[in-house]
Amino acid sequence: MQCKKVFKSDNKINSITRQIIWFEKWVIGKRTLNELSKESGKSSKTLQRLFKNYLNNPPRFKAKVNTDCHLLIDGTYFKTNFCALHYFDNDLDQFYNFRIIERENYYNYLTDLEFLKQLGLTVVSITSDGQKGLIKAVKAVYPNIIHQRCVIHI
Repeated sequence: MQCKKVFKSDNKINSITRQIIWFEKWVIGKRTLNELSKESGKSSKTLQRLFKNYLNNPPRFKAKVNTDCHLLIDGTYFKTNFCALHYFDNDLDQFYNFRIIERENYYNYLTDLEFLKQLGLTVVSITSDGQKGLIKAVKAVYPNIIHQRCVIHI
């Protein structure tokens, strides 16, 4: 009996892990629903329903405390008129936060950076695309850190 519970729990974890992998391939890997449908064996409608749930209820990341964080910030726009903002720690190779928004602006960046500061993250530098609202928000929340523009965005 105990074994069956563990096995069922493991299957649920594996199922959720697969769903998250499909979601990441769709968001980050720019894979289409049709491509993921063929790969996963799930219908496009089922995947769309799963992804809508992730977009409406994004997971919150538990931050590993980094006292020397070099944060990468970027937004990715999608054809369906929304943007995913990503906050990534280059040293620990982990995401600290992401947000789904309509467009990038000062307020979104300000609230996200304040949230990261409340997590206890010590940011020593930020690399970004140079968006004006982000520059202003960084100066407001982390006035004494290095903020550089990403070479790829130049």
